[in-house]
Amino acid sequence: MDDTYLVVPGKNSHLCKADIDHLRAWAARNNLLLNGDKTKEIVFSACRKQAPPPPPPPLPPKRPGIERVTSLRILGVIVNNKLTAADHVTMLLSSCSRMFYAMRVLRARGTPTTSLHDIFHATVVSRIVYAAPAWSGMCSAADCARLDSILRRSKRLGYCRYDQPAMFCIHTCQATLIFLTNSAPVFIV
Repeated sequence: MDDTYLVVPGKNSHLCKADIDHLRAWAARNNLLLNGDKTKEIVFSACRKQAPPPPPPPLPPKRPGIERVTSLRILGVIVNNKLTAADHVTMLLSSCSRMFYAMRVLRARGTPTTSLHDIFHATVVSRIVYAAPAWSGMCSAADCARLDSILRRSKRLGYCRYDQPAMFCIHTCQATLIFLTNSAPVFIV
């Protein structure tokens, strides 16, 4: 079974083993299998002084225990145990930096500037704004500055238009558009 998330509040952590057993029984009834090798646990905590919870319950015999991780990729967005976007932003910056190499090769091969702008928007900007309403609220000012540095660098190198809005503006506009389309009974463009 893929992409199943069991969320247990901290005050009910003593029920975690029962919840996992219930999930395992449900999977068996529906001809599914809980993959112990891919099962991970993440404990969210905004408080640095709080002691970590006890280790997760073991899976059935011949299986190692559930691995506790500090970050988890959920539908392409990296979520860490402190509920910050720092890990996701680091992954985005790494991915975008690799795209700059491809853009440099395309420019060297004679790709027109307008095509470079389109390619930049289709690859780099689309990666950054993917699920932005879900993770941009966890961005610190430093994370936003790191994202904007990619945009400034791309403008300096000529990979995107100079009128490209800042990443913060892109996130805000996208979140506003989603809010408007979900709250308005009729939305005419």
